[in-house]
Amino acid sequence: MPHLFELKEVCRDADPATLSPLNIRASSKRYIELIGGRDAVYAAAKVAADAGDHQWAAELVSHLVRVDPEDTEARLLKADALRTLGYGTPNSNWRNFYLTAARELDGTIDYSLGIQINAPDQIAAMPGSALLDSLRFRIDPEKAGTATATAGIHVSDTGEDIGLIIRNGVLEVSGVIPSDASFVLQVPKQAVAGMIFLDTLGVLQKALDGGAASFSAGGPEDAAAFFAYFEPHSDTHITLANR
Repeated sequence: MPHLFELKEVCRDADPATLSPLNIRASSKRYIELIGGRDAVYAAAKVAADAGDHQWAAELVSHLVRVDPEDTEARLLKADALRTLGYGTPNSNWRNFYLTAARELDGTIDYSLGIQINAPDQIAAMPGSALLDSLRFRIDPEKAGTATATAGIHVSDTGEDIGLIIRNGVLEVSGVIPSDASFVLQVPKQAVAGMIFLDTLGVLQKALDGGAASFSAGGPEDAAAFFAYFEPHSDTHITLANR
């Protein structure tokens, strides 16, 4: 982590070699090659686990999981090591991390029990501006680059005017529609929610076809060009233990 807020972090473990380390996956690939390949790393990790050295086993086998997240044998060995470490620690926060990661690795997490942040009642209570503001976290910096793009959204059933401005790889959301907006869309909040949490252009086209949405400036092609700067919504679960 090179930066902490606006202050450059210069003190970690007092070893300058860790100030700007290699990408962990690239580093793991090199360690695997150095040790003698995947099977040699796994064998060493298994020996460590059988000897009760679960921390070392977890560290070794993590290299395999990083390089190949689909390596089931390595995932299960790491899960067993982390679970044992979790059962043995008196720190409740650490125990949570150990046991959750173990369940990520062995596939036993029931994601249906998770909190649904896009539940209908929650969406109904949110203004359209808050929904569109969440796009800030989905902008693709590589696609946005140094581009500048503007758009306007009028939420027809709440009367909100929302301006969307992309510049320097960042999305700015305001309460004023830009005068140079490439398109201005009139759309109900339900359709806005669908555009955020489902298929952006698919929901928009359906709203246009049904007469619920319309353009007062620009058109579907302009909207498609603007939303291309964002990553599509994904329901894929982020598994931190693969790192």
